[in-house]
Amino acid sequence: MFSDAQLVSTGTTPPTEAQCELVGRRCFTPQRCRRAYNLAPLYVAGLTVAGQTIAIIDSYGSDTMRTICMSTTKRSDFRPMCGEEGVTCAAGMPTFSRLALQDRRRQIAPPSTSRGTGQEKSQLWALEVSLDVETAHAIAPMANILLVTTPTAETLGVQGFPQMMAAEDYVVQIISPL
Repeated sequence: MFSDAQLVSTGTTPPTEAQCELVGRRCFTPQRCRRAYNLAPLYVAGLTVAGQTIAIIDSYGSDTMRTICMSTTKRSDFRPMCGEEGVTCAAGMPTFSRLALQDRRRQIAPPSTSRGTGQEKSQLWALEVSLDVETAHAIAPMANILLVTTPTAETLGVQGFPQMMAAEDYVVQIISPL
């Protein structure tokens, strides 16, 4: 159960590290993620994974992911990705793309009287998807990112697991060899 929250900023962009520290919180900015994993020596050694693709498989995806990528790029120190909203593609740029597998229709949440998990609300997954994509881009800023989405919520194997595994198999069997 969630029991601890604190408003750090009322702005429309995520708070800075300084704003978080003022109220005794940690924000997971791209720079902090890099420091947490001690990635600087890898970057200095030239290990940028440029040209490699990170495939992220998530439930539903996010209709605003291209805009969120652009927002993340603007407030951090890494290059934009081809495929972000408003970005002009150029040679050597990493790319962001999305592949929706299976059925693209959105699921409708069960009625409030349902005893279900409520995780069928596709729009509620957008935050998880954003965190996954932003973290991958923060850690590997020159890698391409392929967001692969499925039409069901994967809830710890209760539902959606077959669709997630089918998506993973598709990426490994069909896309990887290309």
